[in-house]
Amino acid sequence: MTSLRRLVIICFLDPRRVTSGVQRRVAAEISYFVKRNVEVTVITAGSGVGSCSSPVRYITIPTPPVIYPIRTLFFALRASQHLRRLPAFDLVETHQEVGVTVRLAFPLKQQRTFVFVEMVHGMLRDEFGAIYRHEGLLSPATFAATGFLPLSVIEQSAAREATAVVTVSRDSAERITRRYGVNPRMIHVIPNGVDTNFYTPTPVKPRLSPFQAKKSACSILYVGHWHVSKGVLRLLHAFAIARRTDLRLRLKFAGRGPLGPTLRAESRRLGLSEQVEFLDMPDDEEVLDAYRSADIVCMPSLQEGQGIVALEAQACGVPVVATYAGGLPEAVKDRQTGLLVPPGNIQALADAVLELAHNEALRFELSRNAAAWARTFEWENVLAQSASLYEGLLYTFNSAR
Repeated sequence: MTSLRRLVIICFLDPRRVTSGVQRRVAAEISYFVKRNVEVTVITAGSGVGSCSSPVRYITIPTPPVIYPIRTLFFALRASQHLRRLPAFDLVETHQEVGVTVRLAFPLKQQRTFVFVEMVHGMLRDEFGAIYRHEGLLSPATFAATGFLPLSVIEQSAAREATAVVTVSRDSAERITRRYGVNPRMIHVIPNGVDTNFYTPTPVKPRLSPFQAKKSACSILYVGHWHVSKGVLRLLHAFAIARRTDLRLRLKFAGRGPLGPTLRAESRRLGLSEQVEFLDMPDDEEVLDAYRSADIVCMPSLQEGQGIVALEAQACGVPVVATYAGGLPEAVKDRQTGLLVPPGNIQALADAVLELAHNEALRFELSRNAAAWARTFEWENVLAQSASLYEGLLYTFNSAR
């Protein structure tokens, strides 16, 4: 078996400052491969100059403050120039829309002396489609999401010409075949994982008496990007409905995103300023504390590749209320580790929150199951699949040359 010695990862979002699932995946991969003596070079966007740091080399490419699609394409063009100048590498892994970097650097496949892997976390075309279905054709959210369409064409092109495509769920793999026309034999499902040494449950809380349970506050948590595709406004409205029945409920939004001002304004309009808390750009320790103090974690996504937040929450022993969107049903086991509801359905989301808030025995059972289920997604085990796949691809590629 040919050994992987030199790996290049191209990712628009800088993995040194984790604020998304894509960055979490890339950061975990870097750590995993460096421990196995692989030389890793990361090409990413940033405001600084290219830098070298042992044992990982980072090449940061400043990008102009222009709209999202143009900014990404500018990055890909600059990244291709850096990729051409690298002395030698065995495998290039690109993430989503920056797959065009390889084609720009090496237009002809015959020029390539390396394996090319395109990583699809969740199809950009499906994210646009989800926003369009739930928000309407003429909504500002749908208009803003049109930037996903040209980038999805790039993602499709990269997936078709890559040596292999890696994606995070069976749902995503099926969509890549159906929507992008990629041969299913070229697609490999390697899910996202979770660090179960860091994300751990708190000691088992004492069971409350029925009287105590009625008086005790019930904390609901959302972690992630504050974007329309994540369903955050729907969660706020579902929370407002649920609070009409149960005044114990509290809601916390941890993360950041373009809907921050709208969420704050809407919480004030609904008279929920005292019951809704915002934790902007929390670090990992703050997120861990938020998970551990939560009774319920909500993932109301309209579309999701898989859902790292769901894995982290479950690893902390917190039941998850999520939607059936995309790969979320592969991360959350309905009525075993959490509850699943139809995406976009505000009433169903409110009902699920109330069911868990009112049923402490069910929360306790789901919590215990969730922690055990999350351990099956330990990063070491997940990324061992990536290492095995990459070495197999290298062996086949070099044997055919």
